[in-house]
Amino acid sequence: MANIDLQETKDELQWLEKKLDIKARRLIPGQTISVTRGEVYGCDFGYNIGTELRGYHPCVIIENDATSINRQSVCVAPITHATQRKKSALLVPITQQTDAQGKLLIEGYVDVAGIRSVSKARLTQRKAVLTKADMLAVDRALASVTDLYGYYKTVEGKLETAQKRGDAKEEKIKVLRSLLLDVQKELSPNSDQTLKQRIQEALAI
Repeated sequence: MANIDLQETKDELQWLEKKLDIKARRLIPGQTISVTRGEVYGCDFGYNIGTELRGYHPCVIIENDATSINRQSVCVAPITHATQRKKSALLVPITQQTDAQGKLLIEGYVDVAGIRSVSKARLTQRKAVLTKADMLAVDRALASVTDLYGYYKTVEGKLETAQKRGDAKEEKIKVLRSLLLDVQKELSPNSDQTLKQRIQEALAI
């Protein structure tokens, strides 16, 4: 029989209690909470498995405003103090922010590998808004972790190929026009009038 980790069991039960509280104040069907991309809220991520993020953490809204406004859930990325992983490209350092009294609002790292969709009922108070520079850094990291760079690189490659093909087509057109001009010069006054007309039409394109 496997040993029971009492602390693990206690933590799970505590999360069940919190989960019931969150469900009790969950959104009424049809009701939505307005959040904006870049805003930071507190969020209880719950009790999860293994190395999955658990517990209360601030998080940044990463979903665009157009889709999040009509949904009861929203895509977020947690903000963590995972110092042992500071050098990871998946952890984006953010600017420390304090209020007028000097009280710390947010600091740490946005963990872009931890992106997930959560119910807006999990969100508590709005803490801050990431700076434009911080949000740009988060977007770069998101593009990397989701391999959007690879997608756009493929698209860019196709565009370059199409452009090269277009250039080759232009060169072929120049050669054909040159040949038509040469043929036109060689035509005698007695040459077929239909042929002359078709050459003129081709040159006019």
